[in-house]
Amino acid sequence: MGTAWRSQLGALEEMVQSHLMGLRETPLDLLDSQWFHAVTELLMTMHPEIAVWWRHRVRQALARHAVLHGCQAVDQFEHIMEEALRAWMATRS
Repeated sequence: MGTAWRSQLGALEEMVQSHLMGLRETPLDLLDSQWFHAVTELLMTMHPEIAVWWRHRVRQALARHAVLHGCQAVDQFEHIMEEALRAWMATRS
């Protein structure tokens, strides 16, 4: 990977991490769909192998936080992520 790609990837990872840090400050029931779409868009921009790892981290963070707040955040994230993956696959065929 070139230096420019590494710096871009680092920026994407920092943006996802920033969204995850916001979970600590925001109850999940106050998160709107924009949060989920923004994280999904960032993951879809990453290299697939790295995106899979970050997707797992996002799911873990949402699951931990959902236990405290009793909501369906993981399901909502997975639904939006699956829609994005289907749309991406449709553009590849």
